[in-house]
Amino acid sequence: MWNGRRGALALIAVSAGVLVYVIGGSSDEDRILARLREIARAVETRPDETDVARAARIDGVFETALEPGVTFGAPELPAVSGVRPLAVFAAAAPASFGELTLSVGATDIHVEGAIAHAVSELTLTGSRGGELRREHRSVRCELRRSGAAWRVGAIEVEPEKEAQPEARP
Repeated sequence: MWNGRRGALALIAVSAGVLVYVIGGSSDEDRILARLREIARAVETRPDETDVARAARIDGVFETALEPGVTFGAPELPAVSGVRPLAVFAAAAPASFGELTLSVGATDIHVEGAIAHAVSELTLTGSRGGELRREHRSVRCELRRSGAAWRVGAIEVEPEKEAQPEARP
C-alpha cells in the first residue's frame, strides 16, 4: 500500500532519473552527430601544429571513432580502407588544401537498431597561398553501435555540387 511518504520518495526517484537523463543522457542522433563533428574537427589543420603532431592527433581520434575495417570513397580520390591508412590519408590533406576547416551542416540520421545511416552536408574550406577554396559535398556514413558510442564503418563522399550563384537584391 502506498502511503504519503513512499509516494513522495517514488516521485523524487523518478524525477531524479528524468533529470539525470535530460542533463546527461542524449539521443542516438545527438551522439551520432557529435561523432561526425568530432571526426571533421580531427581532420582540420591547427596553427603551429607539426605534421607529426597532426598525424598523431588524427590517428588517436580515428582509433576510437572508426570501425577497424572502415572504408572511404570519393569520386576523385582512391578508395581507402582501414583506420591507419585512412588516418595517414587524412593527415596528408593539407598538401592539397593547405589550411583547412570542415563544417558539418544539415544532417539526416536514421537509426535501425545497432546500425545507423547519416547523410551530412559538409563544407570544406581550404586556403593556400592566399587563395580560398570552398567545396560543398554530401557525405554518407554508416555507423555501428559500440556499447553506448557509435563508430563509423563507411564514409562515401558524393561528387562536388555545382556552385550556385548568390542571390542579388
